[in-house]
Amino acid sequence: MMVKSLPDRERWIGWVALAWILAAVAVIGGVAAISMAGFIEVARPNSFGRMETVREPNVFIWAIAIGQAVSAAMLAAIFSMINSIYKNSCDQLASVTTSTPDKDPPLLDPDAVNENEVERDWDGKGLKVLSVHRASPLSGLLKEGFILISVNKKPATTELEAAKAVVKGKNIIEFINSDGVRRSYSIGMNPGPLHIQFET
Repeated sequence: MMVKSLPDRERWIGWVALAWILAAVAVIGGVAAISMAGFIEVARPNSFGRMETVREPNVFIWAIAIGQAVSAAMLAAIFSMINSIYKNSCDQLASVTTSTPDKDPPLLDPDAVNENEVERDWDGKGLKVLSVHRASPLSGLLKEGFILISVNKKPATTELEAAKAVVKGKNIIEFINSDGVRRSYSIGMNPGPLHIQFET
């Protein structure tokens, strides 16, 4: 079975760190700009009609400083959210081992299994696959025309029973392929719907 290599969940952590560093630099630069040029002296008449100099905020400098700080912080926050979504996706992929075999993977020999552990009817009973949705954990393993025989040694009599037999972690999936060859695979899955349409 060819197992796809999982993506690196820490792939974008460096870019996130860089975005927050740039945000911090923007905030520090804004504070420095305001402290140096954030105020101007303007001549204004006082209540006695005499001109005197008063200190007022430089609106242009304040706008630029605050704008760049807020923009940089928002950009860093967006990078962090995207990275969080990416990590969650990686964690979900890690919990489900997907396979897209180019050719048939090694067969688990049923004759090598202790007969006391396994009781099966190999006359071909099972669920015939009509289609497999891409969301299915068995996508790439089961295909149209295959017959699902059992999940974790429990006969696949109905779609519901097959889904109920799934456990978190490694699951033994047994089926007959389109060539009529019986196959058995171990694949990582989580309990839930199989997203497979079977022939009724």
